Amino acid sequence: MPKSKVSDEYEDTDGRVYPRASTKDFQTVRSRIFARTLRQLGNENADRFLLPGVNAYNTGRYAEALKAFEEAARLFPFIRDEIAPHMEFCRKVLAMPLDERDREYDELVARWWRKPRLLRWVLEKIRSRSLVYVQLRCKWCGHYTPFVDPSSGWAYMNEVLPA
Repeated sequence: MPKSKVSDEYEDTDGRVYPRASTKDFQTVRSRIFARTLRQLGNENADRFLLPGVNAYNTGRYAEALKAFEEAARLFPFIRDEIAPHMEFCRKVLAMPLDERDREYDELVARWWRKPRLLRWVLEKIRSRSLVYVQLRCKWCGHYTPFVDPSSGWAYMNEVLPA
């Protein structure tokens, strides 16, 4: 598949052309990459081979994500450039040694998954939030950190996180 040429403009998913480095460019770049990848793979292949890796990556399960991305890149070499940055983040996070607190959290998660499915479901309904994935491995430092939804609240402006 031929690579796109770099220009001062880009085509959005709606087919319109906009100037590069505009606010809309930065806001839509991830969706454009995803849409381009879907077109290249087709929906069925994307659902089967790529989306499990994307979902694992977005929930901080980097070992699972890397495995899925490597398999997708092996089967569909033309998407390797699209997912290479994500694969590198996965490798970087997985190379970071866990400290004592990280290992304790890993054990908490492992104990959670050993519980019967029905008990986990009941406990999640009572608590209204899952015990698992309350913390994610940070893709920058590699340690477990509380998850902050980037689309809600003022968390990145020193808002106090809920316990």
